[in-house]
Amino acid sequence: MSGWNILNIAQALATPQRAHKMLENSPVSFLHANSELLKKHTNKLDRILAILFFWPLMISGLSMALLALLKSIGLFAN
Repeated sequence: MSGWNILNIAQALATPQRAHKMLENSPVSFLHANSELLKKHTNKLDRILAILFFWPLMISGLSMALLALLKSIGLFAN
């Protein structure tokens, strides 16, 4: 199992059902896991672990990108 698959499954379990349905009905739906099937075959602990994995990963990645952008426009002094 690749890292992309793990992230894809964690996203399907951690994101709200309504938001994930929009992703599944988009033209790039082949990139997204089937959230209904995953929720049917997982328990509460699996979903909690997915949340604990997915959201800190997304927050840290977005924070890093934001800080790099702010540094590149000169907000931080050397």
